[in-house]
Order: sequence, then structure tokens, then C-alpha cells
Amino acid sequence: MPVATALVSLRGSVGSLQKAGSTTDRGQRAQRPGSAGCRAHPRVPGGVGVDPRRIFGSAFGVEVAIAAAVFVLVCAAVVVALLFSRRRRRRGLPPSSREERPRVELVYGLLVAAVAGVVVFLSFRTTGEMQARADPPAARVNVTAFQWCWAFRYPGSDVRVTGTCSPGEEPVMVVPAGRAITVHVTSTDVEHSWWVPDLRYKMDAFPDHTNAFTFTVDRPGEWEGLCAEFCGDYHYSMHFRLRAVSPERYRAWLASGGSAGALGS
Repeated sequence: MPVATALVSLRGSVGSLQKAGSTTDRGQRAQRPGSAGCRAHPRVPGGVGVDPRRIFGSAFGVEVAIAAAVFVLVCAAVVVALLFSRRRRRRGLPPSSREERPRVELVYGLLVAAVAGVVVFLSFRTTGEMQARADPPAARVNVTAFQWCWAFRYPGSDVRVTGTCSPGEEPVMVVPAGRAITVHVTSTDVEHSWWVPDLRYKMDAFPDHTNAFTFTVDRPGEWEGLCAEFCGDYHYSMHFRLRAVSPERYRAWLASGGSAGALGS
């Protein structure tokens, strides 16, 4: 049972990384024609870059290796047990009546504990890298999720962006390219999850609670975002756009009260 529990835990962990690390075709098509091939690399400023693609890719590779090793060991144990059972039957011996094998149980118990320890260590290390301390951000955006759309507020200004999330009415979250942005994420009703697949950054939104993270989009461009947590009937329509513009255009956009014309074409 401990081995089976470890396998279930590992499968869930690997599945989470696949979900966080996958890139959708729709997210790639959302890039603006002028920025074809441009990819945003979220990183913590202040001298040390943090690339979520590298971090999640590294953790995913290690956990796949662990899961494969556990799978092979379990299969080998089953095969060995079957061979021993078959040999006893051929010799006319009755099935073993031993109820316990303390040494064997101790060994696989230690192995399960070691596997769990490695997974926990990887989780803490990855989270630590993603949440490394950064310099004071150049911009802050308050993201509020609700059924079934988004609202983006910019503290220090009167700018508030929202929409209906119906086709063509997706709200646009505007950020300055090459500058640190701190995002505060919350929800007004149920659990949602702010996710931009091509950036491989995702943050859950809970009612009566605020999560925060800091990232930087290196180049101007536009990417599609969506809700990554099932939240009801119209969950599938909770799309938004993340648009990175030059710092000059960003300041002009804020000064204009969020006018689309200040962003240019």
C-alpha cells in the first residue's frame, strides 16, 4: 500500500507539472503578428533571471525519472513474487504462512519515504525559485476573477479593465515590457486560476484571500490567458489577453485612463 500511495502521489505531481507546463496552440496564435516568434520569459529582476520553462522542465524530468523507477521496482517485485509462488506450487509446497517480513517492509518503507522526501524537496526548491525576492516592481496589477470573467485594476490610477469574456469582449491586461510587475490575484465567488500558457505562469485565485507573484515580460507582445480551474457553467469562456507594451506606452496608457488609442496599433 505505501508503494501504491507513492505512485498515486507521484502521478498527481507529474500531472500538475504537465498542466502548468503545457503550451496551447490557441495561446501561440494569440501572439501579435509583429511579434511572431517572440516569447515572454517571466523572470525575477534584480540581476538573477528566473525562467519558469527551465524550472518546471527540470523538475518534471526528475519526477518522471522517479516515477519510472518506482514503476519498474513495483513491476519487478510483482514478477519475483509470481515466480516464487509458481516454484512453490511446482514443488508441491503450500503457500507461505508468514504474515510479516519486517526487514522487507522496512526497506520499502524507507524507499517510499525517500521518494516522498525528494518530491517534497523539489516542490519547495521550485517554489522558492519562482518566489525569489525581487526589487520593488515598476507596476502592480490587481486581478479579480469572478464568474465568468476578469477585472484588472491598476493601483495609483483610475484604470479598471474588465469585459464579458464573450468572443471579442475579452479584457486586456496591459503591462510594461522589461519591467517587473507584481500581480495580486483574488476571487469574488469561487476558486479560479489566472493562467497564461505560453508564459507557463499560473496563480490560483481564492475568495477572501490574495495571492501575489512578481514577473517580467522581456519583450512587447500579446498572449492569450484563461482560467485554469473549473469554476462553473461558463468556465470555458474565461479568456483574457496579456499585452506587454513599451514602458513609455504603458505610462501614456495609464495617463489616458486606459484608452486603447494610447497603446497604438
